[in-house]
Amino acid sequence: MDGATGSLLYMCQAEQPITSITLTDEFLVTSHIGNTLNFWELQPEALARVNSADVASFASGAASAPQMALSTGMFHLKKVVDLESVSQTQRLANRLLGQVASVQAAPNFKEVVLTTAEGEVWTMQLPSQQNSEPDEFEMEDDMYVRADQLQMELLTWFPANTVTCLCPIGTGLQVCASADEGGRLRLWQVIRGDDPKGFRLLRFASAVTSLTAESRGKFLLAGTDSGCIHAVAADPWTEAQVIDTQRISEVGIAKLCSTLSEDGLALKVAALLFDGRIAMASFSLREPKVRMLGLVENIGLVEDICFHEQEKAEDLNMPAKLLAVGSQTADVACMWSIRSPTEGYEPRELTIPREATGFWTVKLSSDTMEGRPTAICSISRNQAVVGFASGAVRIYSTPTHVGLMVKPNAANPVKSLLEPDTHHLITSLQMNLSATTLLVGCMDGAVLKFGLPTGDQQLCKTLHSPYNGGTAQVVCSRDGTVAMSTGGADGILVWSDAGSDIKLIPDDSALKAEEDDAFGEELPGEFAFELDDTDVNAFPAWVAVGGDAGKGEDEEVELSEEAATKRKLMSHEIEALRKKLRILIDHNSNAPDLEKLERGEFCVDFEERYAIASTTKERCDALRAEIEHQNVARQLIRDRLIKEFWDPMRGKGCQITSLTSGLAVSNYPERTVSEDENTVIKKLRMLRKTEQLEYQMCKGSSCPSELRNDMVLDVDSFTTGEERYIVNWWPGAHTKAAEARSRQLDAEAKQAARCRGSTKAEGKGESGEGCQGCEREGRGCRYQDDRGDRARHQCRLDRGRRAKVPVRAL
Repeated sequence: MDGATGSLLYMCQAEQPITSITLTDEFLVTSHIGNTLNFWELQPEALARVNSADVASFASGAASAPQMALSTGMFHLKKVVDLESVSQTQRLANRLLGQVASVQAAPNFKEVVLTTAEGEVWTMQLPSQQNSEPDEFEMEDDMYVRADQLQMELLTWFPANTVTCLCPIGTGLQVCASADEGGRLRLWQVIRGDDPKGFRLLRFASAVTSLTAESRGKFLLAGTDSGCIHAVAADPWTEAQVIDTQRISEVGIAKLCSTLSEDGLALKVAALLFDGRIAMASFSLREPKVRMLGLVENIGLVEDICFHEQEKAEDLNMPAKLLAVGSQTADVACMWSIRSPTEGYEPRELTIPREATGFWTVKLSSDTMEGRPTAICSISRNQAVVGFASGAVRIYSTPTHVGLMVKPNAANPVKSLLEPDTHHLITSLQMNLSATTLLVGCMDGAVLKFGLPTGDQQLCKTLHSPYNGGTAQVVCSRDGTVAMSTGGADGILVWSDAGSDIKLIPDDSALKAEEDDAFGEELPGEFAFELDDTDVNAFPAWVAVGGDAGKGEDEEVELSEEAATKRKLMSHEIEALRKKLRILIDHNSNAPDLEKLERGEFCVDFEERYAIASTTKERCDALRAEIEHQNVARQLIRDRLIKEFWDPMRGKGCQITSLTSGLAVSNYPERTVSEDENTVIKKLRMLRKTEQLEYQMCKGSSCPSELRNDMVLDVDSFTTGEERYIVNWWPGAHTKAAEARSRQLDAEAKQAARCRGSTKAEGKGESGEGCQGCEREGRGCRYQDDRGDRARHQCRLDRGRRAKVPVRAL
């Protein structure tokens, strides 16, 4: 394109889709699908041979654009770099991972920076042109760049998708694991060591939502939104691989937490599902395998869970307790303590029975002013810290009330660390191993540090953008000196207190010496493992096996001797009857043809059979007729409702309703207005304007005195009584309004007759004087004969008075 005018000068078509383009002082560099880099030499003199009309036809799609590699075009191909082929000559740890998404030239135009779709950032040496003219064979060899000429080096990497969870591996923060919404699980060194990449990658088809690790860092458990728990062997972290997968539910997993069992040979695992339920599982450390135990009884809408580690540390023989916070009802926030099943528990049904666990409950608030609880963390044997949606952080005593029924009075907090509205919603609570430091993450991006048990605030920093969701999660080292936080979309931040002079040492203990000629036996799956956990056939949902059989065996054992004797007698009677029937059937089969009975003749009481059949048919016909009548009635009502309310709407009404709250958004449906309705509305508006003008004229000074108070609207002269646009006003035939109008006319006729009678009585019938009642009010008096010798008096008399003065004869 012309840089001054912006007009299109040249257009061509590449062989492969282009993912990025950059310009150096020697080449135009393009990256293509398949990790191919092409280096083109510009030929500006080719623009003189280009016709502007042809370019316009190319741009409009009327004609196909010429190929980019055309010898007469503006671009001449000089170098080709096939990164896929180049990677085959290198070790897995030194290969480029993912499709090249961006190519950017360095300021010195000697190197380019490559960014891949997997989040890797590489530097590559640019090839240089030869000054001398090579021959044909040298040109072909020089066009394809070798691996040693590129001098590629991995600078760093970053999460390509939104980070969902962080988890330290081992005793320190030397190696950590992170998961994202793209299904990537990375195990990476916090400080880069001798490993070429510094991370290992496991890909899953579904998003990884939560991580939890064994205390020594040998095993890692990952939960996905497809309801699967993946067990990963992470010792050493450079050879991490999935060793077991169990789909515990068809609902996705929101959070995982784990703790050692009472015998120390397994992990107790609790999973918070998307629908608010809690699943219990076990992971054996001797034979690494995930074993589902069942679902906890529906206690309410759970927001967060954590194991009560501090109580377990003091009582090693009892199964660990699980702390959970949430809402039991819409306005009651609760904290629950759930005793996990013992190690020898065998599941027989989907829900864990109440006798296999224990429940303790405490009410946190009596109204919704403080907001719902969103996070929980165990800090001591008898205390836990709870974060709320209002930004408050409070320390409560652990539940002591047995059962799921809550007391009417809410528990008072032991200590308040943060008051409401100081910060936004609390997203994460994390404590170090010695229970001396508490880290708090807020949705406004702030990270706070508190000292325990005093509760004094030691640090408050805004480390993440509140516009991207704030702080999603925060974790700390065992001593609490180093912390790691993420905002989800802004990567991962590892930090410590200012002036602490803490230095992390890279963990290279897992690296082993490898021979240079041994990389040919490596497989791609050893570095980037891939697993499709969305396949329901390969990973079916867990079902309690042997529940019915076990239940039958238990019932058989519990039968008394009397029940067993009755059952034995009944079985003997049934067996004897079966033998008699078999003998009769055999005798009938061997009988002569005249004596043999057909199958339809086995029934003796035909009348009873026909009676049963007819009764059944009558009942079925009656039920079928009733159902059809109900269906027809419902269909008629449905059709009428659609005709009256749905079809006339120009914009149909719809509503979007939240599944987790009572919020909803509706549109405003518009009714289609027909031409007849528009005409009726115009008539009504015209009548109203006429009435307003008449009222204005009567109140003016130019109005005659006879018409000043004459506001009677004579509707009989221009209406038929069948108009539909005013309901219950215009008198139609055979209607209540018509009867009322008839009674009104009769009353007016009688009134007119009384006026004439009083006029004749005083002898002034021919005097030509008007009605005194009408003259007193300054109005005209008009009589009109009607058929049947009825008169209609069109005057308004004073209230409670009757005109007795003579009026002129009609």
